[in-house]
Parts: sequence; C-alpha cells; structure tokens
Amino acid sequence: LTLREAKVCEVLLENPHPSLAVYYGVQAGTKVSIKSFRSKSFGIERIIGLCFKKYRCTLGDLVKQRKHFDAETCLASIEAGIHHFHSLGYVHCDIKPSNIFYSADEGGQFVIGDFDSCIKIGHSGRWKCGTAGWSRMYVSYATPDIDFSSLEKIRIWLEAKGFGHPADGTRIDPEAKEINLWQDLKLNHSKWPHPPQPFNYNRVVPIYRPEWTIAAAPCSDRTFVKKPDFFKCAANLWEGEAPARIVEREIETCEILRCNPHPNIAEYQGVTHDEWDRITGVCFDRYPMDLHTFVNQGFVFDAKDVLQQIEAGIKHLHSMRFTHQDVKPANCLVDPTFPVKPRVVLGDFDSVHQIGEMLHTKWGTAGWNTSAEYADRNNDFYGLRLIEIWLDNKGGGKPEKGTAYPNTDDILK
Repeated sequence: LTLREAKVCEVLLENPHPSLAVYYGVQAGTKVSIKSFRSKSFGIERIIGLCFKKYRCTLGDLVKQRKHFDAETCLASIEAGIHHFHSLGYVHCDIKPSNIFYSADEGGQFVIGDFDSCIKIGHSGRWKCGTAGWSRMYVSYATPDIDFSSLEKIRIWLEAKGFGHPADGTRIDPEAKEINLWQDLKLNHSKWPHPPQPFNYNRVVPIYRPEWTIAAAPCSDRTFVKKPDFFKCAANLWEGEAPARIVEREIETCEILRCNPHPNIAEYQGVTHDEWDRITGVCFDRYPMDLHTFVNQGFVFDAKDVLQQIEAGIKHLHSMRFTHQDVKPANCLVDPTFPVKPRVVLGDFDSVHQIGEMLHTKWGTAGWNTSAEYADRNNDFYGLRLIEIWLDNKGGGKPEKGTAYPNTDDILK
C-alpha cells in the first residue's frame, strides 16, 4: 500500500494541481521506531514515511468545529481535483471529509489528500479501497463514477450540516451514525447520484443444494451464523463476478472440512435457507472471541502454543490441498475457558483456494498477506509469521500492566 501510494504521488509531483495535496517526497532510513516502544533495523534503506505539505485541518474538522466557509467553493475544488486525478489515469476511491484538507492560505483552499486507495482506471480494487458509507469498499474495476458518487454524498452531507454556515444553537454531529447521516438520501431518490435499479438476488446468495448440510440448531447460543453482507457486495450487485460464488465456495470448503474435522479448525454445523431455498446463513460453533480481542484484553498465555495450534490448523487445510489465504488474528478464534489451556481454531473460509489456483473473487486482507497471484502454502505461513511478530510486539503472551504496546497498523508497517 505504501509503495502504491508513493508511485501515485510521484506522478502527482510531476503533474501538480491546486486542488490536490502537495507531495514533497519520501522519507527513507535503515531504522524505524514504533511509538518509542522498540525499533527495527534494516540492512538497506526503506521507505519509512511519505511527506506532504501540512494543512490546517480536514473538512470534517471544519464542520465539527462549526466554522463558516464557502461550501460551493469547497465542492468546486474537490471536483476540480477529481477531474485532474482522472486525467492522469487514476481513481481516488476514497473521497470523504477526512481526506479533504483545508488551508487558510489565499482566503481558504481545499485539497484532496490520502492516496493509498488510488487505483488506475479500469484496474481491479485488490487491496485497500474506500471507506464504509462514503465510497464503494469492494470494486471489480476502478471507474471515475466512484469518485463522483462520493462527491455527491459530501454535497448532501454538507447540506445536512448547514452548507458551511451552521445556525447558532443547532447541534451538529459529524460522527452521527450512517443510518441517520444518509436518512434523507435513503428516502429521497431524486437526490441519488444514479436512479435505483433492481438486482438479481441470486447473484448475492446461492440456492440451497441437497448435498449441503442443514444446521441442526441455528438459533442456539452456541452457534454463530455468518450471513450474507449486502453492503460489502454493493460493487458486484449488478456486474462482475457474482458474490454468491464466495458463499458457495465457503460452503463447499466447509462440507469437506466437516468430513475431515480437526481440533484447530472451526467446526461447521451446516447452512440455513429461506422458503425459496436461498441460503440465509452459514453456521459454525460459536467461540468467545478472536485472537485480536484475546490479546487486547490482556490474557496471559503461551504464545508459542497458540502459534503451534494455528500452524496445525493451516497444515490440516494444506493436507486437503487447500490454502486459507487470509490468516490473521481476526480469523483465529479463541476459547480461553478450554480445559488446561486456551483452544485456538482457524475460521472464516470465504477466501480459501485450492493450492495452485489463481486467486480470484475474494482473498486476503491488506497488510496480512503477500502479493502472490496464485494460491500457495507460503501465503498462509507468511500470515502466521506476521501473527508471531504481532504477538511479540503485543507482549508475547505475558503483557505487563501499564505498558503501552504499539497498535496493529504500526506493527504491520
């Protein structure tokens, strides 16, 4: 992601625009410190930072602080920046108030910043892309309308917040939940960037097959039901590869795992479906928490044993010619009350591929996996190695009270 942003910024350096944040270059070094907790030395110089002009605040800050400004000028500047960006062959993919920066220079200037979600026009959105509520988080291909749709949302948001001139005594909450923020947009179709259009429900959820197991107790407190997420599927509701294929793939994988159980693989119970035989959920045993929560809550544990359990689950998948492709703390589930020691299982199988298969549809999480194009055992072991580094930076299973450990983003950098 850092390399991608640096490459985009180098293009901007050669093609500046007053509505885009000013980029100065990269900061390189052979040593990086993580919040003064510990440092990491490298044998060669690496990029440890990207340098930009410092702006006074973001558009979100202006609204939150109830500052008065010319909203039309703001929107015009954003639109000009978007057009210039598109002329260079890129889509920003993450236009939102916190990525619009304000400077008091020249009577007030608004610029677009934060370029780590940028994608070349026509290319697929493989890694980081967008923010929930403001843009499409999952895109098949980057198209200019993605940015213009976000711009329209900013316009509606500004209108709801006083359009740069908040009335005295009016409560303005930029952190309002999405359901309230977009209530007017939801009810008034005339304000939509594009008119509403129906979609084929079967593109999102698959039809039940007789060979699939029916979950015996989907309503039990001991059962976790994974349901289709329409929001995450938004970019593929009408075109591209059908999201239903992701659900089908996970069910097919889980049916094989059910016939080949392992103590370090999350136990699959079966599926649920509605009266039209459409899948409504994939059911698993419920585990109290994931590894991320387990560590952040300060549990004391044997980190080596936890890693061995995750590795055992990975190797079991590999023995059946599968690769998980999304090994990370959030997908390692923990039962801390298990007799003698915590039990750790590998879960979430919607990124699973057969070994040697070209990666497609869905796989991996930015920062936790490699840039490989084919499913390979090493991809999973790479994720395991990152978990080992992550645990080491979080106290190694023996956290000390009062110690401030680095957050996950800093560790992954």
